[in-house]
Amino acid sequence: MNDYPEIAKLRSFLDGRKVRFKKLKKDDPYFFPVQLKINQHQWKIYIDDEYEDFNSAKPLSCLYLILLALDTYEYAEDYLDWCNQYNLDAANMKWLDYFKELDKIYHEIEDVLGEIDPCISDYDYTLRTGVVDELLK
Repeated sequence: MNDYPEIAKLRSFLDGRKVRFKKLKKDDPYFFPVQLKINQHQWKIYIDDEYEDFNSAKPLSCLYLILLALDTYEYAEDYLDWCNQYNLDAANMKWLDYFKELDKIYHEIEDVLGEIDPCISDYDYTLRTGVVDELLK
């Protein structure tokens, strides 16, 4: 087993917390809502799961996908940029309403976990490098 600081940091987000993940109704096979529960708090967050890695039996991969979605929101220039990143129809008010809600969700999760950091780069995740192999174990 390799020691990856990225994995250790993701694990630290879970330490001492009761964390649960649940896949909600899938409208799209790769972009769908999930429920994140941490202690007494809960949120609905849309994730991009092109590789079908969201599995509640693998909490680190679930947490990574959620943190990546929050990170994508945080670094999007605006609503249109965010929609373009996920190939969403910006004219659909469902997405605009959700995007507006993301600011509150982001800050609430940040208050519970601390800094929002997916720890593993999008590049490593896409290329399925060793750290991602470890994440998916």
